[in-house]
Amino acid sequence: IDGFKRLCRWRDRGATKVPVVVERAGSKHEAKVLLLRSNAPPRTLSTMDEARVVGSLRSDGISVAAVAAMAGRKKGWVAKRLMLATRLSPSVSARVDRRELGPTLAYALCALGHEAQDQVARSALQHRLKVHEGLALVSALRCCDSNAERKQLLAQPLDVVRQRSRSTSPLSATALALQERRERARQMLAEIADFRLPDQGLTPAERRRLESEWRLTKHQLSETARVLSIETPGELNH
Repeated sequence: IDGFKRLCRWRDRGATKVPVVVERAGSKHEAKVLLLRSNAPPRTLSTMDEARVVGSLRSDGISVAAVAAMAGRKKGWVAKRLMLATRLSPSVSARVDRRELGPTLAYALCALGHEAQDQVARSALQHRLKVHEGLALVSALRCCDSNAERKQLLAQPLDVVRQRSRSTSPLSATALALQERRERARQMLAEIADFRLPDQGLTPAERRRLESEWRLTKHQLSETARVLSIETPGELNH
């Protein structure tokens, strides 16, 4: 489960015997966890490798909390890897494997469909977008109202994603920071509006917990709207 690259180097040198350490796993689940642990200190596993191991453990019926405990990780780490394993398109997964795309942009792409993911990845690589510019492209694409607008954005993303960094901006540093906070809040609201629990892949206990947390989130949104005195769509014009 570990040392493939080192084995290749031994073979290239003509070795016929190599030293190994045998760790006997008590189950197939423990074998998968060993794959994560054995590569942890000097990192040789890619983010997608980790995602595939986590996805395999979840497909075995092991809960997110149990996977986290077995791997010695937090549940948030497991949930993010599971998102990559289940939502990324095959071509984007391959790009992450080759380290053409980083995990930060990959997580953001999970909010899009497979076709849109591939389009954003191609555009980001073609125009050599930085991480924050790739994130801005994902956000801008989700705000497009037509296919023509999306096509134009993907073909010429620099006019949009680098607009804020222009030295000719009339906004001060403080105003730009506040504008960035507002944009992040807007993106979060858009993600909340799109949030749906999947029909499959959750245990009854997980579904009950997520439904409870989702009700709490909607309550917080309602309270926020009340504090801001937003009761009807028409009031947004004031």
